[in-house]
Amino acid sequence: MGYYTEFTLEVDGLNSLSQVGREKLYSDLERMGILEFYSDRYHNQDREVIDIPRTKWYEWEVEMLELSTNFPELKFTLWGNGEEFPDLWVSYFYRGELEFRRAEIVYPEPIIFSK
Repeated sequence: MGYYTEFTLEVDGLNSLSQVGREKLYSDLERMGILEFYSDRYHNQDREVIDIPRTKWYEWEVEMLELSTNFPELKFTLWGNGEEFPDLWVSYFYRGELEFRRAEIVYPEPIIFSK
């Protein structure tokens, strides 16, 4: 069985990489399986956004920390949407560091009660 999560990976700062650096980055992403299973991919000169459909990527934290360490000039943002509600989160990776945040679902107060 296993637990499925939908991921979106944003890579910012691509302009700081040489052609060899970009090739190494895409080689690492392919080795991690990200480029093998993506459903959509958006790219401009400085940013890449890769949508990864439901998959079992249990080593995402270790692999993304390694990627962030190997490419300290890049900022990586990994969004996760797990199969159990409300498993929504985002992780930021920069210079080999990780910052993890869970989504906070807030319902606003009803306006009609204040009339």
